[in-house]
Amino acid sequence: MQWKVLAEIYNIDALIQRVCEIEAYCNPLKQKDDIKEDIQDEYLKHKICFMNLYNDINKYMENYQSHEIQHDKIIKRIQIDDMIKKLQDELDTLYKINRTPSLKLIGSKYSFKQKRAEEIQNLRDELFIDIINRYNQLFHGSKVETRKVQTLKSIQSRHNTETFCNKKSSSYFKELSNTDKETLNCWHMKSKELDKEIEDIGNIALRISERAEKLTNESAKHKHVIEDIVSHVKFTSSEATSVNASIRKLIRTSSNVTFCCRISLTVATMVVVAVIIVLAIKKLV
Repeated sequence: MQWKVLAEIYNIDALIQRVCEIEAYCNPLKQKDDIKEDIQDEYLKHKICFMNLYNDINKYMENYQSHEIQHDKIIKRIQIDDMIKKLQDELDTLYKINRTPSLKLIGSKYSFKQKRAEEIQNLRDELFIDIINRYNQLFHGSKVETRKVQTLKSIQSRHNTETFCNKKSSSYFKELSNTDKETLNCWHMKSKELDKEIEDIGNIALRISERAEKLTNESAKHKHVIEDIVSHVKFTSSEATSVNASIRKLIRTSSNVTFCCRISLTVATMVVVAVIIVLAIKKLV
């Protein structure tokens, strides 16, 4: 059988697939249908979920220090806590699945159940404890062992350490400190104040809307009044034009005597005004 180069194994899914292929090739007693069933069984699903959670927690821890805002750090820590609890749940599920009595024997020395028990123990020893130690170092400054790169060989090398499968996940890391809780409470109070301010702004906007509607109605009434005034002005203008035309017609039809009388009256008026002006000047002198 021709194997692909090792460089193509770039994630845990590819590694698991490769291990299953090697197992099928090295063990002719195991049928292909059984291999396919094992790849799709619940154990492998939860194992893949465990590894995905492990990788996600690593990324969250590496990116934790990049957040400068304290609120963002607290939220990120809560997310890490939740993922660690899920990681513990997946580990407990693997132990539970392995305790089922329906697993078949492979070969003459070890049962499938025993191999899985060793694998689960290695996952707990090499990965889960590593996450817990890194968590305590990141948030509490606890002293931890130097982290090593995880390989298939290193996972298979440890078998006899104490088990954590029956403990609560909350016992593996400390709860939020009082400072963190006070910060969360402070943010909660600020959130309430912000909600109150938003509610007040909404009430003001509602009153402005009602006032604007009232002004719109008054503006409509004033518009009708202005339209009435404009119509009256137009009517008065037309009446004045008619009267002006009548006066002009009357002037044209008046006699010369009437014209002379008007001229005489005008001259007399000017003379009287001149006399008054002269008398006023003399009095001032």
